[in-house]
Amino acid sequence: MTPNDPQTANNLVDFLQDRVYPALDPALVLQDLAPRDKGRYYVVRCPKCDKREAYIYKDGFMLRCNRLNKCGYTTLLIDYLNGGVRARGADFAAAVRKLSNIAGVPLPERYARPRHDETDQAARLHGRVHLLEAFVALAGRALHDDDGQSARDYLQRRGFAPDQWETFEFGLCPKLAVVTSRLLAQGFSTGELEQSGLLHDARWEGRLVGPWRDRRGNAVNFWARAVTPDATPKYLYLKGGSKAVPFGMHLVKSKEVIVTEGIFDVLSLHARGLDNAVGLGGSQLGDEVPKSLRRCGVETATVHLDYDPVGDSRERTIAVAQKLHEAGLRVHVIDPEHPLYRSDAKKKMDPDLYAASHDKSGYDKLLASKTGWQNAAIALYAKGFTKKDGINQEKCLEEICKVIEKTHSPIARELVLEEAEKQTSVKKEILRKEVALISKKQNEETSRRQLLSLLQQQQHALNNTPVKNVVSSLLTKAQSIAFTFSEDDPQPFRVDSLVDKIRSSTRGKQTGWAPLDHKGIRFHPTELTVIAARTGHGKTTVLLSLLLNWMRDYPQETFLFNSYELPPESILLKLASMLTRDGGGEGWSYYEIKDYLQGKPRDEGYPPREELNHALATLRSWESRFVLAYRPTWNVHCLASYARRVHARAHGLGGVLIDYLQLIPPATQDLGRRDMEISAVARGLKALAIELDCPVITAAQIGRQALLGCERIPEGSFTSRRVQEAIQKRRPQLHHLREGGSEQEADLVLGLLNYRADYVGDHRETDEHHDTCGPLEINVLKNRFGELGTCKMTLEGTTGTIRPMEHRQ
Repeated sequence: MTPNDPQTANNLVDFLQDRVYPALDPALVLQDLAPRDKGRYYVVRCPKCDKREAYIYKDGFMLRCNRLNKCGYTTLLIDYLNGGVRARGADFAAAVRKLSNIAGVPLPERYARPRHDETDQAARLHGRVHLLEAFVALAGRALHDDDGQSARDYLQRRGFAPDQWETFEFGLCPKLAVVTSRLLAQGFSTGELEQSGLLHDARWEGRLVGPWRDRRGNAVNFWARAVTPDATPKYLYLKGGSKAVPFGMHLVKSKEVIVTEGIFDVLSLHARGLDNAVGLGGSQLGDEVPKSLRRCGVETATVHLDYDPVGDSRERTIAVAQKLHEAGLRVHVIDPEHPLYRSDAKKKMDPDLYAASHDKSGYDKLLASKTGWQNAAIALYAKGFTKKDGINQEKCLEEICKVIEKTHSPIARELVLEEAEKQTSVKKEILRKEVALISKKQNEETSRRQLLSLLQQQQHALNNTPVKNVVSSLLTKAQSIAFTFSEDDPQPFRVDSLVDKIRSSTRGKQTGWAPLDHKGIRFHPTELTVIAARTGHGKTTVLLSLLLNWMRDYPQETFLFNSYELPPESILLKLASMLTRDGGGEGWSYYEIKDYLQGKPRDEGYPPREELNHALATLRSWESRFVLAYRPTWNVHCLASYARRVHARAHGLGGVLIDYLQLIPPATQDLGRRDMEISAVARGLKALAIELDCPVITAAQIGRQALLGCERIPEGSFTSRRVQEAIQKRRPQLHHLREGGSEQEADLVLGLLNYRADYVGDHRETDEHHDTCGPLEINVLKNRFGELGTCKMTLEGTTGTIRPMEHRQ
């Protein structure tokens, strides 16, 4: 599913805000209010005062009346659709359904009949949105009251004209008693007001306020700015409010942002047409901000922080830039000490003050002076390096090398090395060695912390977890930590050595079945093959039949069969049954062999004894080359460890066969999703194939959901065309494995369709259909280095013998 797929919505509110509102034209909902198009917004007749002064932005969801001092009407679009009343519970779900129909966005199936707790939670979340938006409108009206004169004067001194106040959503926080009475009158409860955080701090009263919105445009925080010089602190924020998304991010349409410190830095730059400015709400960068910038599609950031003559402006700039770089952004910085920006070294300067004395072209000129953050960092530390103070010089060189170490692109790293050499006169070769030492030191320190944390976790787990599970988990997680210290680096690319390796490698094992071998199907060393089918379609039979073919065709090789479903006795009975039919004899069934070995008489007698004796003698002759493991509790690491031991004893394995993938326990229980666990197991099997340089083949279960949309097999003879065509529509497809998490890891995927199994599954078998022989399709669904297609085989259900289908069949 894509991110825009409605099925991916986490809840009704996400679906409404991420899918419905962006596709909705508000005029279609407000037709009875006679909307008029005014560009960015619609003007409509206010439902409360009946004046044509209400408005709604085309990309918004809040209807407001513009008669700030007289009406003050606000409502969410969804509540207006609900008859002007707060949409709660089932009404909320019904209103979402109506809006999605108007917007032309299909409603996800799971929301067609949502649970009560789900609709209540969604209504509460949306109710908070309404409450905070109502406060925005209330504060906007208060700005124009008599008590708002000081705030209005302040805005004009800062260069904001009255026609910009509404654009930037400026407001004044009235006395908290007024806030309480006004919002209670609009239908909000005392509990909702207390939970909002709006009433938490009386210092808000009389301050200039405005909303801090997330990427969807929802108010998630508020800033409150003092308008008198003696008030401290200058800024207050909403208790519990989030700063994870930078201030102003909801207005940014570009993939490049200017990162500033303060609220008014952003507003001043936006007022001058620089609408890609965002603010941190302080000089510190939280861990969530870089992630949120990435989620918003930002690729490049220019850091422009304040200049303080007595502070560490450059250090703060570099620290913010480095964090953004570590999140994967391309980062530039405007040097806070650049002469173009810092005209007077004794005075503070910030983007807001700079914008107040320059137009957009002036700021563009400053923006052109930006430089890569690495170069700025090297210039900063190089100043300390050139002072010839031994201790300080060593520290500065270490900081320069850390900057180089964090530059991952080879080309960019080379350019940074050249800049470092230029600034410090230290040769690049020496710098490279220092960088390598720092990288090793950092890896060791990180690994030490990870290992200490891991040991503490496992020590705690010992209290209520079996020892073998703790050991397994410890080994799995410690292995990834140990990899940090591996000295076995990948070999350089050498054409001749690779050509020699290709020439000496085998062509891969054939199946032993002519239709597949003629199609070029091979089981190559280092490759993982998945044999997938629904229950009862012969996965185990195909694996064992393939094993028998290989035991005959490759007499010098040893094979390992890992069974997670059938015990060794059952494996013996199935193999012996196949071998009794293999030479063209009458054949013994699984239960005939079992009854015979247990001495049970049969009224109809037994098939020829020599067939069974020959089959058992053949299996005895293979005992030294056939290794059977039945350990249902082994996870993929235990399986791999045992395979390595067998590989060492046998001086090489011809193949590892596993029955079947979904039964292999995950190595860790903390992946959270079954498909991720199975994918991790499949990756482990692929790694085993590469390590042992042999093919690994595993069966895999396809769930019955693969039959969704398939019609029931019609009544009639098994051989009738209608029956056969209905069964063919049930052929397995590659996407049926994707939920299982194994499709991406496999080099070869074979999908089985047992016609008789599907027919018997839909119809009670009669004497007419007693014959258990029937078509078995082996569909090549994925073949990384070969062709796809379908191979027709015949499966004799009594003995499990597989042979190519004859033309007459």
